[in-house]
Amino acid sequence: MKSALHWTPLATGHTGRLALRGECVAAATLDRLGVWRAPDALPRAAVSPVRAPGWPVIGETGVHWGPGRLDLASGEFATADGLLALCDHGRRVPQAWAWRDDGLQVLLCVAATGPGRDGGTRALLADAEGHAITELRHDAEAAAAAACLGRAVAVVGSARASVHGPDGRLRYRLDNPTPALRLVLCANESMLLLVESGRLSLHEAAGGDLRARWQGAWIDAAPSPDGRLLLSLDVQGRLSVLDAHDTTAPPRHLAADDPAQAVAADATHLVAAFARGTALRRCRWPQG
Repeated sequence: MKSALHWTPLATGHTGRLALRGECVAAATLDRLGVWRAPDALPRAAVSPVRAPGWPVIGETGVHWGPGRLDLASGEFATADGLLALCDHGRRVPQAWAWRDDGLQVLLCVAATGPGRDGGTRALLADAEGHAITELRHDAEAAAAAACLGRAVAVVGSARASVHGPDGRLRYRLDNPTPALRLVLCANESMLLLVESGRLSLHEAAGGDLRARWQGAWIDAAPSPDGRLLLSLDVQGRLSVLDAHDTTAPPRHLAADDPAQAVAADATHLVAAFARGTALRRCRWPQG
């Protein structure tokens, strides 16, 4: 089944890993962030002094990304010296930054480089100023390329992704045999979405119980706030909506003129980055 949608183009300068909150859309590459809001608001941009892999997090007044925060009112991007110090100002290579949605804490996965740095591969939980709260992992797979952070859990997306409590203690591991491409907590933090090569998995965040799984050549996905629906993207650039309450139902394919590259969603809308034509486009969740 294919749904016809009305895609609204957004006047943007670049794409990347996406975030959506109301009228605000953010897109991040390894070193650049772009933010676009209502048509009458000025676009905002930032450049990170160190690698900033990870998905931006849109707050009430700013966007948290990499080692700092972009203020939506002023357009100023302020980095925290403590966060830069945690990655040794780039001499330890950040593999993933994952901010909590209130911007008070960040999970940083870093890989050691250079002579004498073999023991520096770790996953750390820190506050917004860069003061270390606890070390989650210190092992060869700790520098995962995907991570996520909520109020009750912190997740490091290695093979057999590790799920930790706020105190850093390991609560459980997931069953993914390959590293995660993306990890997303749904807005109410009841469900954890794991995107990996070959499948999507939806787990209960509290204990890790598997609630739904779909096989396929997925490269990105984003959940609805309650985790019931997933906006999914496959390697051919096709968009679909999956229903976690009925995993036997066929995907609901979404019509688009061009192949997509990345996705995000909130309670009412979807946003996708496209390989051709207008780079970013937004639409409402399909009805029915």
